[in-house]
Amino acid sequence: MVAKAISLLTCLSWVRGPQKTNECRVSVLIAALLMSLPALAGPIAISEVSGYLHYDGALQTVLSTGSVGYSSTLDANNLGEFGWAVTNSTAATLSNVTFLLFLDADIDRDTNSFFNEYGEFVSLALPVFAPVGAFSAGSWEIDEPGLVFGDILINLAAGALDDLNGVPSSAPDDVSLALGFSVGSLGPGQSLITRFAISESDIGWSGP
Repeated sequence: MVAKAISLLTCLSWVRGPQKTNECRVSVLIAALLMSLPALAGPIAISEVSGYLHYDGALQTVLSTGSVGYSSTLDANNLGEFGWAVTNSTAATLSNVTFLLFLDADIDRDTNSFFNEYGEFVSLALPVFAPVGAFSAGSWEIDEPGLVFGDILINLAAGALDDLNGVPSSAPDDVSLALGFSVGSLGPGQSLITRFAISESDIGWSGP
């Protein structure tokens, strides 16, 4: 079986324009599946994708594809975009807001299994086409998704990713990915809008 590489690349934009005083827009771009295979031989299987929303010092909710505000343009191969829109419907400002993305995806799982993958951290630098005012993720993690030895789900719940690769090329296994973004505060009526992209090729990072 051929080992399959999964890599991370991300940027985030938080925009508050003069005409959007009640909107906090977060645009997160991830080249999450950069394969060492010459071509995509089958669909990407997504075992789980979720968003961990922390604020006021605690994990408040875990968003899933069934959550209100979720939208997706993922195609039959699970390539495309997805994300959530979350609105602060309270009368108080939410402080210390962080958003953590979790993605457990497998490349060619039905034909080439799921436990011969490995992760590669690429960069937290912004892609060349990042919007004005964008800022990058502050933390990341590549790990086995907690079924055998990984602690990624524990770290997501705690809101503290470890910036480590637990599944390098020297020890292939089942791979999952996580990225952490520090948003700051979210005022009453403001919406946190996240957009993610899954691609089998580099989505724009220009680093070495």
